[in-house]
Amino acid sequence: GVLGSESFAGLPSLSVAAHELKSPIALMRQLSLAVLEEDLSDEQRSRLKQMVVTADRSLRLVTDLSHVSSLQSALFPLEPVNPLAVCQTIVSEMRPMAILYGHGITWAPSRSNVLVVANRHLLGRVVSNFLDNAMKYTEQGMPIRLSVSRSRESLRVNVRDYGPRMGSVD
Repeated sequence: GVLGSESFAGLPSLSVAAHELKSPIALMRQLSLAVLEEDLSDEQRSRLKQMVVTADRSLRLVTDLSHVSSLQSALFPLEPVNPLAVCQTIVSEMRPMAILYGHGITWAPSRSNVLVVANRHLLGRVVSNFLDNAMKYTEQGMPIRLSVSRSRESLRVNVRDYGPRMGSVD
Protein backbone atom coordinates (compact mmCIF):
# COMPACT_ATOMS: atom_id res chain seq x y z
CA GLY A 1 0.00 0.00 0.00
CA VAL A 2 0.86 3.66 0.03
CA LEU A 3 3.23 4.70 2.82
CA GLY A 4 1.13 5.44 5.86
CA SER A 5 -2.05 3.91 4.46
CA GLU A 6 -1.69 0.50 6.11
CA SER A 7 -2.68 0.19 9.72
CA PHE A 8 -1.74 -1.75 12.79
CA ALA A 9 -4.24 -1.95 15.63
CA GLY A 10 -6.21 0.80 13.90
CA LEU A 11 -3.24 3.23 13.74
CA PRO A 12 -1.60 4.34 10.47
CA SER A 13 1.81 2.68 9.97
CA LEU A 14 3.69 6.01 10.09
CA SER A 15 2.15 6.72 13.47
CA VAL A 16 3.22 3.29 14.71
CA ALA A 17 6.76 3.80 13.41
CA ALA A 18 6.98 7.24 15.01
CA HIS A 19 5.71 5.86 18.31
CA GLU A 20 8.19 2.96 18.20
CA LEU A 21 11.12 5.33 17.49
CA LYS A 22 10.30 7.73 20.31
CA SER A 23 11.17 5.41 23.21
CA PRO A 24 14.70 4.36 22.12
CA ILE A 25 15.60 7.94 21.16
CA ALA A 26 14.38 9.24 24.51
CA LEU A 27 16.35 6.47 26.25
CA MET A 28 19.56 7.40 24.37
CA ARG A 29 19.04 11.01 25.41
CA GLN A 30 18.54 10.11 29.07
CA LEU A 31 21.53 7.74 29.11
CA SER A 32 23.71 10.46 27.57
CA LEU A 33 22.58 12.93 30.21
CA ALA A 34 23.35 10.40 32.95
CA VAL A 35 26.87 9.79 31.61
CA LEU A 36 27.46 13.55 31.47
CA GLU A 37 27.32 13.50 35.27
CA GLU A 38 30.49 11.35 35.35
CA ASP A 39 34.11 12.52 35.28
CA LEU A 40 34.86 12.97 31.57
CA SER A 41 37.39 14.63 29.34
CA ASP A 42 36.31 17.78 27.51
CA GLU A 43 36.18 15.85 24.22
CA GLN A 44 34.01 13.10 25.72
CA ARG A 45 31.72 15.70 27.27
CA SER A 46 31.43 17.50 23.92
CA ARG A 47 30.53 14.24 22.13
CA LEU A 48 27.88 13.41 24.71
CA LYS A 49 26.39 16.89 24.39
CA GLN A 50 26.23 16.30 20.63
CA MET A 51 24.35 13.07 21.31
CA VAL A 52 21.84 14.87 23.54
CA VAL A 53 21.26 17.64 20.98
CA THR A 54 20.94 15.07 18.18
CA ALA A 55 18.47 13.05 20.26
CA ASP A 56 16.43 16.21 20.93
CA ARG A 57 16.32 16.95 17.21
CA SER A 58 15.41 13.34 16.44
CA LEU A 59 12.54 13.50 18.91
CA ARG A 60 11.25 16.65 17.19
CA LEU A 61 11.46 14.90 13.81
CA VAL A 62 9.61 11.85 15.16
CA THR A 63 6.89 14.16 16.44
CA ASP A 64 6.70 15.77 13.00
CA LEU A 65 6.46 12.32 11.43
CA SER A 66 3.53 11.38 13.64
CA HIS A 67 1.78 14.66 12.73
CA VAL A 68 2.36 14.18 9.01
CA SER A 69 1.02 10.64 9.16
CA SER A 70 -2.47 12.00 9.67
CA LEU A 71 -2.35 14.95 7.29
CA GLN A 72 -5.51 16.74 8.14
CA SER A 73 -6.14 20.38 7.36
CA ALA A 74 -7.06 20.96 11.01
CA LEU A 75 -3.56 19.80 11.95
CA PHE A 76 -1.96 22.75 10.12
CA PRO A 77 -4.18 25.74 10.88
CA LEU A 78 -3.24 29.15 9.51
CA GLU A 79 -3.00 32.03 11.94
CA PRO A 80 -1.33 35.45 12.24
CA VAL A 81 2.35 34.70 12.93
CA ASN A 82 5.34 36.95 13.58
CA PRO A 83 8.01 35.25 11.40
CA LEU A 84 10.84 37.07 13.16
CA ALA A 85 9.69 35.67 16.52
CA VAL A 86 9.43 32.16 15.03
CA CYS A 87 12.97 32.44 13.66
CA GLN A 88 14.31 33.73 16.98
CA THR A 89 12.74 30.78 18.80
CA ILE A 90 14.26 28.28 16.35
CA VAL A 91 17.69 29.92 16.60
CA SER A 92 17.59 29.77 20.40
CA GLU A 93 16.71 26.05 20.22
CA MET A 94 19.45 25.32 17.68
CA ARG A 95 22.22 27.53 19.11
CA PRO A 96 23.68 24.70 21.28
CA MET A 97 24.01 22.49 18.19
CA ALA A 98 25.57 25.36 16.21
CA ILE A 99 28.16 25.81 18.96
CA LEU A 100 28.94 22.08 18.88
CA TYR A 101 29.51 22.35 15.11
CA GLY A 102 31.74 25.39 15.70
CA HIS A 103 29.39 28.01 14.23
CA GLY A 104 27.73 31.19 15.31
CA ILE A 105 24.34 32.30 14.04
CA THR A 106 24.10 36.00 13.26
CA TRP A 107 21.12 38.18 12.35
CA ALA A 108 20.85 40.66 9.54
CA PRO A 109 19.14 43.87 10.68
CA SER A 110 15.43 43.51 10.09
CA ARG A 111 12.40 45.73 10.10
CA SER A 112 10.11 42.78 9.39
CA ASN A 113 8.36 42.77 12.71
CA VAL A 114 5.01 42.23 11.00
CA LEU A 115 2.44 39.47 11.05
CA VAL A 116 1.84 37.03 8.19
CA VAL A 117 -0.83 34.37 7.83
CA ALA A 118 0.99 31.04 8.13
CA ASN A 119 1.27 27.85 10.13
CA ARG A 120 3.69 28.57 12.97
CA HIS A 121 4.85 24.95 13.27
CA LEU A 122 5.55 24.44 9.56
CA LEU A 123 7.36 27.76 9.25
CA GLY A 124 9.52 26.78 12.22
CA ARG A 125 10.30 23.37 10.68
CA VAL A 126 11.36 24.97 7.38
CA VAL A 127 13.69 27.42 9.15
CA SER A 128 15.00 24.61 11.36
CA ASN A 129 15.80 22.45 8.33
CA PHE A 130 17.58 25.32 6.57
CA LEU A 131 19.69 25.99 9.68
CA ASP A 132 20.40 22.29 10.13
CA ASN A 133 21.70 22.04 6.55
CA ALA A 134 23.77 25.19 6.99
CA MET A 135 25.39 23.75 10.13
CA LYS A 136 26.29 20.53 8.35
CA TYR A 137 27.85 22.14 5.28
CA THR A 138 29.41 25.37 6.55
CA GLU A 139 33.12 25.25 7.28
CA GLN A 140 33.89 25.21 11.00
CA GLY A 141 34.26 28.68 12.47
CA MET A 142 32.28 30.36 9.70
CA PRO A 143 29.06 32.17 10.61
CA ILE A 144 25.54 31.33 9.53
CA ARG A 145 23.52 34.45 8.78
CA LEU A 146 19.75 34.59 9.09
CA SER A 147 17.52 37.37 7.79
CA VAL A 148 13.79 37.94 7.47
CA SER A 149 12.33 40.42 5.02
CA ARG A 150 8.92 41.09 3.59
CA SER A 151 7.73 42.58 0.35
CA ARG A 152 4.15 43.43 -0.50
CA GLU A 153 3.39 39.93 -1.69
CA SER A 154 5.73 37.62 0.18
CA LEU A 155 7.91 36.83 3.14
CA ARG A 156 11.56 35.90 2.64
CA VAL A 157 13.53 33.96 5.23
CA ASN A 158 17.15 33.76 4.14
CA VAL A 159 19.73 31.43 5.70
CA ARG A 160 23.20 32.25 4.36
CA ASP A 161 25.93 29.71 4.94
CA TYR A 162 29.53 29.51 3.83
CA GLY A 163 29.73 25.91 2.71
CA PRO A 164 30.85 24.51 -0.62
CA ARG A 165 29.03 26.03 -3.58
CA MET A 166 26.73 23.86 -5.59
CA GLY A 167 27.82 23.40 -9.18
CA SER A 168 25.63 24.74 -11.93
CA VAL A 169 23.41 22.34 -13.83
CA ASP A 170 23.71 22.52 -17.61
